[in-house]
Amino acid sequence: MKKMIVESESPIAKSKVGAEAVISGSADMYGACSIETFSSASPLGLTHEDAQGWIDYVTKFTPGNFWYKDSGVQVWLYEEQYDNWQDTYGADAVVAFYHSGHGAMDNNGVFQIPLGSKWSNRDWAFSSDMRLGNETVRYIFWSTCYSCRISGTHNPIRTWHPANLGFRMLFGFETVSVDDANYGKFFWEEWNKNKSFSTAWLDASWRISHNQTPTVVATGATAAEAQNRVFNERIFDGAATSRNFYHWRWYSAAATTSEMLLASTAAIPAEPKIAILESATTQDRELVKAATVLGFSNKATETMLYDRDGNAYLKDGDKRASVAKDGTISIVTGKYNYENTRQISQDKAITIAKSVLAETGFDKKADLRIEKVIHGFSCGGSSKGGGEIGEPVVTETIVQFRQLIDGLPTINDGNGLVRVSIDNDGNVIAITNSAKKVVDLSTKAKSTLAPDSNRKGAADSKYASFDEKTLDKLFQQKLAAILARNSATETNGTGALRSASAKDAEIIEEKIGYNVNGGYGSIEAQREYEVDFGDNLKKRYKVRVPIYS
Repeated sequence: MKKMIVESESPIAKSKVGAEAVISGSADMYGACSIETFSSASPLGLTHEDAQGWIDYVTKFTPGNFWYKDSGVQVWLYEEQYDNWQDTYGADAVVAFYHSGHGAMDNNGVFQIPLGSKWSNRDWAFSSDMRLGNETVRYIFWSTCYSCRISGTHNPIRTWHPANLGFRMLFGFETVSVDDANYGKFFWEEWNKNKSFSTAWLDASWRISHNQTPTVVATGATAAEAQNRVFNERIFDGAATSRNFYHWRWYSAAATTSEMLLASTAAIPAEPKIAILESATTQDRELVKAATVLGFSNKATETMLYDRDGNAYLKDGDKRASVAKDGTISIVTGKYNYENTRQISQDKAITIAKSVLAETGFDKKADLRIEKVIHGFSCGGSSKGGGEIGEPVVTETIVQFRQLIDGLPTINDGNGLVRVSIDNDGNVIAITNSAKKVVDLSTKAKSTLAPDSNRKGAADSKYASFDEKTLDKLFQQKLAAILARNSATETNGTGALRSASAKDAEIIEEKIGYNVNGGYGSIEAQREYEVDFGDNLKKRYKVRVPIYS
């Protein structure tokens, strides 16, 4: 097999970028804001890392105009008078703008964000005061809670049409989101698998948590144009679009199967073990086999391409098969008939998914059980006249398999899974395999498995047997430490900083199983909490307690 090193792909539409776009010494392509320390709201802990993952990638190709943090994030950046200040700074001064922080939405559908410091005696921005897209911005990323709601009386037209003067796409969440460092980074990782912007956003968010609902909306002069844009657009384009029609997408878990319900109630083995996982050295062969099954030509599988980050991939027209450095295999087939809204039956989708696993050999690599069925929904509407909103339809069914190790399921939302995406025609749209073969189960501590010339012997692993009361106490202590660490920074304003108590946090999900990261899997308990900070501001946190490591 031939091997070839290639440069990373740029998300810029080359025909739109040139010296003519550079005004006042800026490229007018990218800008970001992130807030961890707020003027009058409770702090967060990972929003700077989130924004950095997004802007680090794009600025490899074109310099960004700005990245404001904490006290530098003020109201003027978001409102019409100064949102393109000096043709360089503000949410409407760049083609793509990324904001990471708190977010809320009131009953009237007005999105609102607390900011880092006061300007003109104000430290909150509201969507009703924004006018975006009449100057430069075309893609708006709100990495916040409640930024693009699609349920009940809420819809993207209600919230964002008054503010929209020409933007093409907006990315956000229907729900409360997890405070996590990887949204921006994962977005570009997924995009580099030849996925559209919207699919990359949905898949990146679900690598972090399956309990949140990521959403994306696109605009167009016709319903078909808006629909095509939300499903297919993957290159930044500086041209404004009509806001006559909107179309939006989201994921929602449909069902949990009895296979995983039984596995999730399994007891910790009498002799629990550390799982030693296979390295990624054999993934190239698996990638070629799976790509061949999914229709890649022989010519396409003869040359393995590598990007500058060390990820390997095969390319065949619209089809892309890749294996990341961590061993995750992803294949995008280029087939997706999103116009067929006659939903495929769940039984048929499961049959197709199981068949694909058997043909690719993925079912031989790990003990896989169907965990849940996920539906990809879409909906559209018009802003013309009184406005009409259609009914949500399912255009994609995702069958998700979870890996079992020694009778226990993995607990990760991004690892230890196989996901098969199928459209209503029965086409396999994509497949992702982050399960790893278990090469050994060891009773030795994870820290002792690597060779160490100074160590005389390997210690036994630590096995903590907790009753429910003790386990709950440990979770509370860990969550309290996270909230306290976030608060251990200076406040930017004079407003009273709201504190949140770990005792009042709501448990969204709880499970025990193998945490698989890197070359090992250890048994841990995991909870996802939702914390209420007041002022309609909430955030979710994932907390883990080691059981056997």
